[in-house]
Amino acid sequence: MRIVNREEFLSLEDPVLYVKCDEYGNTSGELSVSYGRSSKGSEDFVTLPLHGWIKKWGSGHSPNDSGELFDLLSDVIKNRDLHFEWDYTATSRDGLYDKDQLFMIYEQIDLLKLMRMLDKIYTYQFNKDEYDSKYYDEY
Repeated sequence: MRIVNREEFLSLEDPVLYVKCDEYGNTSGELSVSYGRSSKGSEDFVTLPLHGWIKKWGSGHSPNDSGELFDLLSDVIKNRDLHFEWDYTATSRDGLYDKDQLFMIYEQIDLLKLMRMLDKIYTYQFNKDEYDSKYYDEY
């Protein structure tokens, strides 16, 4: 990981996995992917918050407005059998233009470690018969 300022962040080749942070590394946003500047020469950028938009609920229904979204989220909290799917395609503009904003970016080794951890979780949760304790030997 490394922390970069806004100018350096905007100069990076996309996509970039990042989270906004302060000068001490305290995160102040959600894990997101940067997909480049909004337009040529722009100080704004296109972002995809990884937990920002609900694509559909288990029923296949998508909320029409924020009031309906809050009602559905309330139902999820009350009824643990309800499921929803995140939308990993819903990009938007960052639109904040904070010249002092810092970004904690994932570098190659961080991405590899994250992918390894996600693979371990997936293997354990969904392929328990094939699970091997070797995963824990690496720590």
